[in-house]
Amino acid sequence: MDIRDSEQIYNDYYEIQEDMDDSYIHVDPLTTSLQQIKHNEISNDLVDNIIGLYRLLDLCNDDDSNGIVDKIIISKEQLRKLCNDMVPSSFKSISEINYTKLNSISIRLIGCYGNRNLIAKLMLNRNIINQQIYDLLTATVSIDDINKPSLRPGIYLLKVNSNLGLIIHWPEIECYANSLSATKRNMVNLHRCLTKLTDHQMCFMSDEDLENFNFNLENTDTDTDDDDDTDDEYEVKKCQKEREDFKIDDGFKVNLSNRIKAEINNQMEDDIPLHPIVVESTTNQSFVTRQLIKKTSSEVTASFVIKEEFPTDLNIKLQDHYLRIDRKKMDMKALKLFIKYGLKMENLLDPLQEAITAAKKRNDTRKNREYDVIVEDIEIIKRIASIKLRAFESYFGKYIVQESPNQINISNEDLKRIQIKYPGIENQIEEKIKIDSRKWKKMKKRYNLTCIVINNMLEKINETENNDEMTKSAIKTFHDMFNDDEISSKQLLEKYTQKTQQSKLNWVSDWIFGDSDIKDIKKAKQKTNDKSDVEFIQELVNFELFEGHDNIKENIINTFIKEYHNWKKEIPNKLRVIFPNTQYNKQLEDNFGREFEKEKEETEKYMFEKICDEIENKYKNGQQLYEASYVSNYDIEAIYDTEVLQPNQLHITIYEVSLKEDDKLQIQENESYIPYPTLRNQYGTSFRIDPQKYDFKKISQFDNRKFLLVLYNKEKLRVEIFFDTAQRLAQNFKSRSIINPFKTLNADENFLIAINEPKGLLAIYNTKEAKLNVFSFDDNRSRLYGRNANIQLLKWYDEKIPNVKYFLFIKDTEELYFVENSGRARIFNLVNLQLRPVCNVPYNLNLVNVLSSPDGSCIMAFTKDKPEEDNPIIFTSNEELHGCKNDFKEINRVYVYFFKNFGGSFSKVIDLPLNFKSLEFLQISCIDNRQTHLISLDLQNGCLNSLLVTITLEKTQFHFQKCTPKKSPTLQRTKLNDFINAYKLMFEKYPIDGCIDPKQNCPLSLRVVLDTNIEEYGKEFEKYINKMFKNLKRSTKKPASSLNEFSISVITFQELDVGNANFQKTFSSKYLLGEWIIQLCCLIPIQIAVARNNLFQPLKDGLYSNEDDHNEENEDGKSCFDYG
Repeated sequence: MDIRDSEQIYNDYYEIQEDMDDSYIHVDPLTTSLQQIKHNEISNDLVDNIIGLYRLLDLCNDDDSNGIVDKIIISKEQLRKLCNDMVPSSFKSISEINYTKLNSISIRLIGCYGNRNLIAKLMLNRNIINQQIYDLLTATVSIDDINKPSLRPGIYLLKVNSNLGLIIHWPEIECYANSLSATKRNMVNLHRCLTKLTDHQMCFMSDEDLENFNFNLENTDTDTDDDDDTDDEYEVKKCQKEREDFKIDDGFKVNLSNRIKAEINNQMEDDIPLHPIVVESTTNQSFVTRQLIKKTSSEVTASFVIKEEFPTDLNIKLQDHYLRIDRKKMDMKALKLFIKYGLKMENLLDPLQEAITAAKKRNDTRKNREYDVIVEDIEIIKRIASIKLRAFESYFGKYIVQESPNQINISNEDLKRIQIKYPGIENQIEEKIKIDSRKWKKMKKRYNLTCIVINNMLEKINETENNDEMTKSAIKTFHDMFNDDEISSKQLLEKYTQKTQQSKLNWVSDWIFGDSDIKDIKKAKQKTNDKSDVEFIQELVNFELFEGHDNIKENIINTFIKEYHNWKKEIPNKLRVIFPNTQYNKQLEDNFGREFEKEKEETEKYMFEKICDEIENKYKNGQQLYEASYVSNYDIEAIYDTEVLQPNQLHITIYEVSLKEDDKLQIQENESYIPYPTLRNQYGTSFRIDPQKYDFKKISQFDNRKFLLVLYNKEKLRVEIFFDTAQRLAQNFKSRSIINPFKTLNADENFLIAINEPKGLLAIYNTKEAKLNVFSFDDNRSRLYGRNANIQLLKWYDEKIPNVKYFLFIKDTEELYFVENSGRARIFNLVNLQLRPVCNVPYNLNLVNVLSSPDGSCIMAFTKDKPEEDNPIIFTSNEELHGCKNDFKEINRVYVYFFKNFGGSFSKVIDLPLNFKSLEFLQISCIDNRQTHLISLDLQNGCLNSLLVTITLEKTQFHFQKCTPKKSPTLQRTKLNDFINAYKLMFEKYPIDGCIDPKQNCPLSLRVVLDTNIEEYGKEFEKYINKMFKNLKRSTKKPASSLNEFSISVITFQELDVGNANFQKTFSSKYLLGEWIIQLCCLIPIQIAVARNNLFQPLKDGLYSNEDDHNEENEDGKSCFDYG
């Protein structure tokens, strides 16, 4: 059974599914993990075998328009595992992480980098890994050995215990000694990530590292980054001092994965050739594998049966069939019917019901807990209101008695939580505690009106002498007016006009209670509306008129306080409106209802797969497929799919090879350097053709990375030529019902094809009629047109059809090379249209291949010869063959014919190395336009290998070639100062002090961990780093205040105890996990797509090479958008 969806990980269950080699391994995390590692096969990725180790940032090779580049990406699946291990269900996708939940965990973190052997030893000493894993971590691993277990370079989190984690920069091999630009750039970028994720770092250095550290070196490395573009330059290169020559040396080797190893060993099936092909190209390196896929189709039938007869009907249909359940068409409801009425195995549904019940219980518990929290929130809201009321009451001063402040205290944490949880709650409280009593407002208006009247009266009284009695009378009038029961303000004024006329103040009554009555009433009303209650109370308490009359003042204030207390009794009812509902909170119920439905859906999805697996495992025997796709409950309607064999499909996969920038630089420096090519995409680019319709004839690659694919359509009796990149070829064959060729040519199936990429020529030779047709590309490779049509060659062969075995272009020329079975060879010139005889190839030997050098300077004939005595004309650099040729049944040889000797015998014969056997797949190609390689596939050892070819031309002693200025003047440096210089290199490339948020400028602390006595080195490192930073500030002139607080110390490996509480307290920082993961995710921008070859191509996890072309069943997967 093949399950494609391996993205979803269910951390709420006791089983974790892990997709490995198209199958699931079921792991119980409650079992002892260390024992499991001992008994299980070690994974190629050692992160899977180290408990508590999580990859955060991955250093990956990716395809770029200029070759293979290194990219740092977030390891999404490992981050998912980390989050869900820390807080279950906190990570659902990279865009849906519950940082709030993660913030419930705090952890101390320390950065680690340096010598990888010492870092592994630290893990071994703390029993985090066993000896077997330690040996694998410290083993010397070839960069091409992709099948050996290893730990990829990157940033990792190692959970030492619940409180401490180590952030480990696991480096590339010898990255601190390697001055190559890409390796150094990776080291600097990863070190920057390390210092952004931790404030404290430990640098591990062995005795050997320390011996190679130069404390007196002022400028250990002046090359910080090599990204600057330079103009192309050309140089005159001397390529020959003596006579022409042809030499071979060992070349590159690209180890292939086990899956590709199996693919290249396909040979023949159902009379269809499946052997691999090294693609012919003078400028690019690639190869093709082929597989025969036996496809099936389904016959869909529907059955209508009553429920009682369904089991019998199902048993009949399952005879001689194995059962598979269509996950796309059948849902859980249909599956329940299928189990209940068809299989009669209702016990299969018990775990589902138990899981749903448990989910419901968890949901109810969370909901009840949330209601409890709401009750607590209401109490806090009441306290907030009480605090605000108490603040208002404080304006009454001594005249009011308040609650004890201890009874209404609120912690800052609770207050902040309420403010976040209920935005605007304080404004709502203030609205509700505004005094809206009508009586209070009337009292304010009465008070203001009385103040206006009495103030006017006092102004007149103060103009007279002996006015004390009149002042007392006025104050008495104030008291009486304010407390009078009269409701109407106008009648109140009229009443006190009469009283004043009958008192000692009768002489001012006309001045005070005259025509200004209406004016004073309006003025009092306006003053009441304009002044807030707080301002009014302050004025009331501080009113100077009452000096010496405290009893009157207290009486008036108490009147207001009494009304305030009457109004205050209604506050609880007013606040209840803004309280969250504790009985039935619809929003809360809806939220938890949705959460339960979502958890129920995930549970059913997980259990659906598990139940289907269990059913299929029970009914796994049979020759044909029976597939249940739908069951309905109207009686029983069951739809069955029965497997029917369909025509085979030829599965073609193209693997492209590319060089890293460092290799190109090394080749420029030394043309004998052996590069390390890698596959652009480990899964290649795949598509399928119908072998009943098409014969695979030829494939070649041009310098624009486009492939020229030649197929013969047996139905339409024509040649169909396709010309495009591998991705667009795959898109053409995958997504379109009608395949659109680049060019079609009517022809029978008896033809040979020759391609000359440098000249843009294609020739087709009809072997039955000895007829030649030549086609040519236009300048921009957009059209293929006929150049020479129907050239008859019989006249040069005495009107007899020659038995041509090899047909090829002499590259970069306009000449075609014909080799017959007899060994006779001829050259046809497309300019003068003449065929001339040349030297014969070794026809009496086992001739297996003939090739032209990329520049057309020589022809190579490859043979499998029987051993013979040493021949003076045979030269070999392979010492294995000297004196022992008779020990081998055959020897692989190449016969070299230089251009000037095409009319004579071969110029040189060379024995090929013993491990270079597959001559049938040989092609010759130029790497980076500098090195020439013979390339083949080693089927036995599973690799793509080459021989470096040096061709010396006597007549061409000098030539122009493009060169790149040397990028690294310190290539010969052997000192290991980059252990410390990593900080200098990082600060040269990146800012030292942040200019946006100065709070993020945390000073760094470095502790050098030495595997030796430290007494003599502490001061040395401190002096070195002080001098280094001083030079850095002077050279970069960047803001660098944080460097002043940089600290460095030294400790021995034996003394190091990261588990010690005091050590952690002084040499680690504490982080909230959620905020720290946000910082991690912000380090790396996520690239979602790239425009290339006129296509908008989506990326997976930021990588172009993750494209799922390898997934043969994923026809509806990732697609490209064509700009036209």
